[in-house]
Amino acid sequence: MKAALIGYGKTGSEVQKALGLDEHALFNTSRPPTLDALSAFDVVVVFVPGEAFLEMIPMLLSTDLRVVSGATGVELPDDLEDECVKRGRAWVVAQNFSPAMHMIQEALQWIGAHPDWLADATMSLKEVHHKEKRDAPSGTAKRWIEWMDTRDISVTSQREGDALGLHELSIETPLERVTIRHEALDRALFAQGAIQAAEWLLQSGREPGLYSMKDVVEGS
Repeated sequence: MKAALIGYGKTGSEVQKALGLDEHALFNTSRPPTLDALSAFDVVVVFVPGEAFLEMIPMLLSTDLRVVSGATGVELPDDLEDECVKRGRAWVVAQNFSPAMHMIQEALQWIGAHPDWLADATMSLKEVHHKEKRDAPSGTAKRWIEWMDTRDISVTSQREGDALGLHELSIETPLERVTIRHEALDRALFAQGAIQAAEWLLQSGREPGLYSMKDVVEGS
């Protein structure tokens, strides 16, 4: 796999380490990516702030690269999926690269599909991340709410130290309390997920389109 990396901060550095990328495959604000430099690669992993990723989209679409992005805190262009299909590009954009998030998605969608059970429930969601994370609530927290298809959840965001990411949903009825909790213990988790997504995109016969980590985990 000929991979390039744009943005090698905390998570990007884990990707660099796992793939053993040399300086020619690394790009950031000091060494911005160019069409010529990226032409030597098959896939690019992008870990930059959401706003920076949005600015890169036109350039990335003009390459033949497969793209894996962990952009958070922004809304993707409405026509991005159509553009990927039209130009023959295959991208994975994910708020969270933990494969376990797929299991949580399945559980939350099941809960959301049974609203009678939630009629008397009080729901709260807490998310904790490192103090440098800009967006709040986190992209993952927003996805949890989206998966449940409800807005009746109070959300608390905390930014402290070097917390890697904790999400905890509490659903309490008069008779019981259900808690769903996910905590990242090592940034290598997200790096490995991004690498898995890159390898998945490069599989023979991958159709153009805009994919999620759920697609990667399910192997569709």
